[in-house]
Amino acid sequence: TNFNKFRELTSGLDAPSLFLDAAWLFAVSAALERRVYSGSIHRRLHANNFFMLIGPAGVGKGLSLREAKRLLNAYSLYTPDELKKPPNERRPLIDPVTHMEKKLFYSLPDATTFESIVREIAEAKKQYAVAEGKLETTCAAYFCLEELSSLLRPRKSEEVARFLLNMYDGEPYTYKTATSGSAHIESGCLNVLAGTTPDFLKTAEESGIIGEGLLSRFVIISVTHSDREPRFFLPELTAEQLAIQTHLQKWLAFLGTIYGKVELESGTADELEAW
Repeated sequence: TNFNKFRELTSGLDAPSLFLDAAWLFAVSAALERRVYSGSIHRRLHANNFFMLIGPAGVGKGLSLREAKRLLNAYSLYTPDELKKPPNERRPLIDPVTHMEKKLFYSLPDATTFESIVREIAEAKKQYAVAEGKLETTCAAYFCLEELSSLLRPRKSEEVARFLLNMYDGEPYTYKTATSGSAHIESGCLNVLAGTTPDFLKTAEESGIIGEGLLSRFVIISVTHSDREPRFFLPELTAEQLAIQTHLQKWLAFLGTIYGKVELESGTADELEAW
């Protein structure tokens, strides 16, 4: 499976296996964005996830994050019309600020203000084709943060938490101020993979920076030490691992093109209801 291939790709790293497993699940969720869902079309359940990696400094949080980001950052973004052209004739979208090619999956900056986050997601609009040539628009993005504290700060923490709740649930969000303008996100979708330490989590809970409503959305993965032998140098990728990396990057890019409802196998719904 692709999950096993990712484990082979990261077999030479000394980050905790649990962190690396979460990195792959996050990458898949970030690639599916808002286009794939389960349940009723009127009450869609999307595959976006919030993952929190908790551990002491140096345990391998950042190493795991970077593996996911490298896979997601491999392909550029094209409009539906460009995708109809032969590959050698396609022209990717260009960012008007950086003048660089936009990526297929939009990565939000590591450190920014709350107002900038809202505007960045509102402007990260992407169109994709659905049945019978119909186009849908979504504002999908992801955070890959080595330190959760760069997002959850004492100032405006309540607004950030409320915004993250809306983006997790895929609900519309409107931001208006008298001096900083306004922004509206109709079809938002956010995935988060963030690292932090037990000390910050305790401080954040005591100071009210992070409440139970937001914390309950996170899949919390906590380790005190890695289950792998420590390394001074990271090993070179083998020819097989390089081939696996290319395959996984292509697979995630493919996930960035599909749309529709996930159908459960017979009996799965009953098992989930019973659980």
